Formats: sequence, structure tokens, C-alpha cells
Amino acid sequence: MREDFKVNDLENAFKKATKIVSETARTKIVEKTDSFIHAEAKTKWRRYTDDLLLKAIPEKGIIQVRSESRVGIGDNGVNQKRVDDFAYRLMTE
Repeated sequence: MREDFKVNDLENAFKKATKIVSETARTKIVEKTDSFIHAEAKTKWRRYTDDLLLKAIPEKGIIQVRSESRVGIGDNGVNQKRVDDFAYRLMTE
């Protein structure tokens, strides 16, 4: 699951995105630069590890968010929900 989020102030939005990811339950940032975050998110059920990737793309003024399962074919909507929750928090907090 991948979505792009257009933001007005990319630098501040990416700082906010970093804070959101770091405060998300069962999620740990494993790699971070000024424009990229790789986090591992454990699912609530069965504790599978999913990858959550965020990338700031300055030339487009977007934050690209991708959440994907490492194991299995289906995810019961977990990755879509994770991206939707992130988007809601990014736009409202």
C-alpha cells in the first residue's frame, strides 16, 4: 500500500511525520535520514513485522508513505489502515 501526501511545508511536515511514527504503538524506527524513514511495525494480531517507509520528495512537495507486509499474501487491511491512520494524524495533529 502506497500513498502520496501533498504538503505545504515539507520540512515541518516531515518532522511531524517522524514524531508520529516514533509515537505509534508497536513501531520502531530502524533507519532515518533528513528525507527518509524506515520503521518496523508489529501487527497487533500474531505480531508479524511489516515495513513502514516514508520519503520526502522536495521537487513534488510530497511525503510518500508505503506500508507492506513481509510475510503472506493478504494483510486483512492492516497496511491500508496504518497508512490511513498516519494520514489522519499528519493532517490533524
